[in-house]
Order: sequence, then structure tokens, then C-alpha cells
Amino acid sequence: MNYLLDEKTDKAIETVGEILAQDSESREIQMALGNHYRRRGDVERAIDIHSRLRKVTDVADVDRARADFELALDFMSAGLYDRAETLFLALKESPSHGKPALQQL
Repeated sequence: MNYLLDEKTDKAIETVGEILAQDSESREIQMALGNHYRRRGDVERAIDIHSRLRKVTDVADVDRARADFELALDFMSAGLYDRAETLFLALKESPSHGKPALQQL
């Protein structure tokens, strides 16, 4: 709250994001926020959010695959094609994201 009062909105958003990433019900919000940042051109923030989501330990395989897929799209947007390719190749056997990952390659 102090960050908002001090008009440090970037830090406030980052702090809230870290808290939300730990809550399974808010991961969807975090995913959407990361996608929003990528569409807006703020790829660094999108990468940060999706990286945090893929590091959460108590997440289902499909959710981890989605975080990996979104992170790979972030990397593509940032021009980091080698990193994107690595993630897409790792996802090719995923039941939920294998086909979309192969289409990106």
C-alpha cells in the first residue's frame, strides 16, 4: 500500500504479482496480466511474470505447460528466438500445448 501512496505503481504491481503468484486461484489473473504486458509491448514484465509462474512448485502440468508456452511467446516478442525455440521444443510432447508449440516452430 505504501508503494501506491508514494506513487510507485510499478513496484506496487510487482509486489502484488509476487503475492498473487503463490495463490492458485490468482494464477489465471497473473497469466492474463503477463499476456496484457506482452501485447502492450512491455515484454520484460511479461517475461518476469511468466517466469515466476513457471517456478511455482505446486502447479499442475497443464498450468506449467501454459506458463512455458506464454513465456516462449514472450521470448519471441523480445527477439530471443533461441530461448523461445528451447521452450517450444520442450513442449512438443505436452498433451495440452504440444500442437501449438510445434506450430510456433
